[in-house]
Amino acid sequence: MVISGNLVDPSSLKETAHRIPVCSGTEVTVTVFDTSGDTPVITAGGSLTCKGQICTVTPVVTEKFKVVSTDGKDKDSITLLPK
Repeated sequence: MVISGNLVDPSSLKETAHRIPVCSGTEVTVTVFDTSGDTPVITAGGSLTCKGQICTVTPVVTEKFKVVSTDGKDKDSITLLPK
């Protein structure tokens, strides 16, 4: 996953971060990749909208989403925390 936008202190985030602080009211884009080349299954909640592998949101409240690889072996949950 690649998360871009106005992240709060991005240098503090590690590769395994699941709770991502973002600047409230600014657009965040999440691009999801599946190493198999297939399109992963993205379950978005709240105001997160996805087209294919690209999701966007302008969070003012906590936004959560889940991604499952096509083969079902890799599952990730991400929470965007507006600050």
